[in-house]
Amino acid sequence: MRLLRHPPSGSPRVRSRLAARAGLAAFAVLAAMASVLVPWPVLGTGLEQNPSTAASRTFVITCDGSAAIEPTSYILTCADAGMGLDALQWSDWGSEHATARGILRTLTCDPSCAEGGTAEYSVEVVATDARAEGPVTGYETLEVTYSGTPPEWAPSGTDTFDITPAPTTAAGGAS
Repeated sequence: MRLLRHPPSGSPRVRSRLAARAGLAAFAVLAAMASVLVPWPVLGTGLEQNPSTAASRTFVITCDGSAAIEPTSYILTCADAGMGLDALQWSDWGSEHATARGILRTLTCDPSCAEGGTAEYSVEVVATDARAEGPVTGYETLEVTYSGTPPEWAPSGTDTFDITPAPTTAAGGAS
C-alpha cells in the first residue's frame, strides 16, 4: 500500500493552486455579473453595449475589472493608460475568435511622457483564447496586427496582450 503525500498547505505549489482557483472564482463572479451590470450603457467610456450581443454573454475584462461586451475602446496598458484601442468595430463577437478594426493610440513620450504627443496606427484586433465559465465566456488574449509600417517596438507587425483577469485573494484584493 502506497501512502499519498500532500504538500503542506503553505507550500508554493498549494498557494499557486489556491491562487488559480481564486482567479477562476473571480472570473466566474465577474462573468456572472456581466449579464447584470453590462446592459446599462456607460456613456463616454467606450463600453456602450450593442443589444444584439447581450445573449452571447461574451466579454473582455477592462482595467477597472468590469466586463465589456464589444467595447469600442479598450486600454491596453492599465498602469498608465498610455496605450489603447479606439474606434473598434467588431465582427464574430461571441465566437472562438472575434475580429475588430480600429486605431491603436499610444503616448510618444518624446521628450517625456508628460510632454509628448500621441501616435496612431490602424490595426486589426483579434480576441482569442475564449474561456467559458458556466453560461458566460471571456476572451483572454488580444492580438494586434498593424496595417502598414509597424511601430519600432513591434517589428514583426504584431503585438499580443494577455488580458486575463488577475487572480484575487480571499480578501478580494489582487495578489
